[in-house]
Amino acid sequence: MFRKAYFGNSIVAIAAGVIGGFMADNFGLVAPFDCSMVMLIVGTIVIQLTWAENTGDSKVEVLEGFSTAWAHLTSNKKIWLVGISQSLFEGATIDLDACCFQT
Repeated sequence: MFRKAYFGNSIVAIAAGVIGGFMADNFGLVAPFDCSMVMLIVGTIVIQLTWAENTGDSKVEVLEGFSTAWAHLTSNKKIWLVGISQSLFEGATIDLDACCFQT
């Protein structure tokens, strides 16, 4: 599941960069932000029309839910490894971008 989410995130990031570059080259430097606003509005409408509300377990108190989540975080090493590896990858990507692709 994480592999598919990670792959999808990479594809969306590449597509956003290509579309943003195209918009900036053809319509000016503000155009990528205008395009992102349009995509945000379209996405919001699609989500409102197609997703059901996820209320979770409404019988459980909020603090009980947080304590259960904290127990999972502190007891499952895999959760920490996924979080750390994702953070390191994102940090390396930002460093590479800042280092090699300055305009």
